[in-house]
Amino acid sequence: MRFTVLVGKTMDLTLPPAVFFETDDLEGARAVAMRLAFDERNRVQVWDTKYDEPVEDFDSPRYHA
Repeated sequence: MRFTVLVGKTMDLTLPPAVFFETDDLEGARAVAMRLAFDERNRVQVWDTKYDEPVEDFDSPRYHA
């Protein structure tokens, strides 16, 4: 799986974020991350395992290759 959605709680920053969802589809990862982000208690990040970095711009051609 190329994209991983990580979720942590804003209440406890000492705990690392946990894997919530994995997919090869960036739009699927984006949709799940957006739903999770509606709860302000969640801190959500989408990670690109191909480049080993967080996805910062979902529209970047870099992530659609």
